[in-house]
Amino acid sequence: MDFWQYRTSRLLVNSVMPVKRNTKEFYSETMQSSVKAADKATFRQQLLERAWEDDKCPYYRVYPSIIPMLLRLNLAVDTGLIKIPSNLRVFAIHFPKVDHKLSFDDASGHYSVRSILCGPVTLTTGGEFYDGISIWVDFGETYGISDPSSNPLIKNLTITSYINIPVKKGLTVEAASAMLRHDPSSAYGVVLPEEVHSGIIRLVCTLCLLENDPAIIEPDVLDKDKAKYEAHPDQSIIDRAVRRGKRGWNVGRKIEVIPHVRGDSPFALYWTGKGRTIPIIRHRKGCIVHREAISKVSTIKDYDEQQEIAAE
Repeated sequence: MDFWQYRTSRLLVNSVMPVKRNTKEFYSETMQSSVKAADKATFRQQLLERAWEDDKCPYYRVYPSIIPMLLRLNLAVDTGLIKIPSNLRVFAIHFPKVDHKLSFDDASGHYSVRSILCGPVTLTTGGEFYDGISIWVDFGETYGISDPSSNPLIKNLTITSYINIPVKKGLTVEAASAMLRHDPSSAYGVVLPEEVHSGIIRLVCTLCLLENDPAIIEPDVLDKDKAKYEAHPDQSIIDRAVRRGKRGWNVGRKIEVIPHVRGDSPFALYWTGKGRTIPIIRHRKGCIVHREAISKVSTIKDYDEQQEIAAE
């Protein structure tokens, strides 16, 4: 199965310019320019993209059958509990090159979310500073679609839209979504439908809470090593992939190739750690029985009857 990949501003610009700039040259220049222009959005994007490239571009490759599950997060979840996965600073999400639950139609054509870049951000409202998660989304819009009169040199380059989610103790995902301010530029070009906008937030928050659950998430190793890793998982195989520039994980690949899952909900929110204060979404134990049921799972809840099992 083919997947889209997140392409940073540097890679996009280098694809049309005769002089190719490295990460240090490109991001130093663009971040200085955004500071002079008081362009907070561009500065935040460049900051995340530079960190992502410096960290060897870590990504989650999300398979189609798992996407409906990742969109069923209970919006009452406290955003203060949602953190970037502990082994990462910034990460990308790569989607399959097929229609999926985050596909939509616009007057200008048919679109699907292709890739997302996520990382921490500091937000401010009324003089108050607080943490947040910045989400940069590529759904296939280009400068030529947004502005037909744009420079021919850049008309085929993609445009990313951003969502900044505040994460504060006591603030639910639903309340955080309601707080979002729409940039005036969001009214131009392709407009994300509300259900896709909400779905992106749910999916990102769910991936953060999964915390690399091995039942759902597995390392994406080199093609030549896949059979070997399946038979005998070994860290050296993962390390070899990282050295070759492949630092990623597959999400839901096994569900994609195995027909079904038994149980009323494949996911549940478990409270773990000392005092049961750390929330993690985990795949519920059970055997695979019916693939269609996967896309009809119930809303993820804090199942009281499962808390005893979840305690560590």
